[in-house]
Formats: sequence, structure tokens, C-alpha cells
Amino acid sequence: MNKRQAKKASKKVTAPLVDEFNLLTLSTEEYEKAMEDYWNYVQKHCRYKHYKDRWKKGGKPFSYNFPVGKAVRAFYEKTFSLTRTYNEPIKTTQSLDDLKKSYGSDIN
Repeated sequence: MNKRQAKKASKKVTAPLVDEFNLLTLSTEEYEKAMEDYWNYVQKHCRYKHYKDRWKKGGKPFSYNFPVGKAVRAFYEKTFSLTRTYNEPIKTTQSLDDLKKSYGSDIN
């Protein structure tokens, strides 16, 4: 594909909804990699071939989430390692007699 064809093909996309908050956590190298991944995602999933078919791609709710930066991920992992975890699930049981005491004897 030559430059002209690539330029025309790049304009035949519908931009997805993007959560850009994670871009604040990326370093320069991670940002460049994330933008390249975003562009590849757009070209693969949000591109249409004919102008009259753009509504087929534009009508679907595409969304894309950028990855979290390494420094922030390490901070989260450190924070989560310091918190307590409870492995036992809480179980509650109630007998039919308890319900009859609460609501009366009308329960069958």
C-alpha cells in the first residue's frame, strides 16, 4: 500500500469511546507503545471499506481501555500486598423456626 492509499484508509474509521485516564500513568515509551496498540485496534475493529457502510461500524459501541503504567501497577501491587485478606467466605443460615418467630405462624 502506498502513501496515498494508506492516508485514505486511515480516514475510513469510526473512533471508539476511549478511557484516557490511564494515559496519565504511562511513561514516554509506554505511551508510544499504547498509542501504536490503539491505532492497530482501530484499524482492525473500527474500519469500514465503503463510506455508505460507515453506519455499520459507527452504530456499534466500541470501547478501548489503555493499559496502566508499570510504576502505578507496582504501587497498586505493593498496596494490595499490605492489606489484609480474608479467605473464608461468610455464611449465614436461618431456620424456618426463626422465620415463624419473626413473621408469625402464617408461613407454610
